[in-house]
Amino acid sequence: MQVSKSKLRNGVLRARELLNDSRVFVDTRSGGQISIDGLQAVVHEHRGIPVKVHDVAFDAANIRGRMERYTTHIDIHIRRNMDSEWKRIVTAKELLHAIIDDDEDCTPYGNLTLEELVAEGRIGHLCNESTNGKPVQSEWIAEVAAIELMYPNHYRVDDERALSRGEASLSHLALRFDIPEMFIETALQPSYRRAIASALEAEE
Repeated sequence: MQVSKSKLRNGVLRARELLNDSRVFVDTRSGGQISIDGLQAVVHEHRGIPVKVHDVAFDAANIRGRMERYTTHIDIHIRRNMDSEWKRIVTAKELLHAIIDDDEDCTPYGNLTLEELVAEGRIGHLCNESTNGKPVQSEWIAEVAAIELMYPNHYRVDDERALSRGEASLSHLALRFDIPEMFIETALQPSYRRAIASALEAEE
């Protein structure tokens, strides 16, 4: 899977910028959880139209969430039968679509290869497939942006140190940030860090 470096860079930076909005996140020394309601309010402000989040029962087993954008409002549909931490990251990912997506993101082509992350099973868990059976760029970018938003980068060095000393566990960190454990593990992987670093080096 390939994505545009500049578009991934934009997604990462926009997610990190949202951490500076007190409606979304209040920074503490020990870390904390973003506010989905606050993020929803930011999207409403950004798009200038109401944003509604609905719990629904999807027929397709592989769909966790979906955004539908109209001229007058945005509907976010979230699979009803998920644990709360999964609902949070799926909702965040769908809301982030409304902030970072452009029309040209609906293509499978780019210049940054994410195959290593895909092969390791690190990302792609929130991606919906397009009509050709493959996720489009916007799906991968929104998933990475959701990880960057829900597990802020500036906590990771200390968290890795705590993990190596046995002073913390992945499950502890997942509880602290209210995010599925697998995404904490992903964010701490060298392959993920390399992909993000490569994207951040891209020119605007």
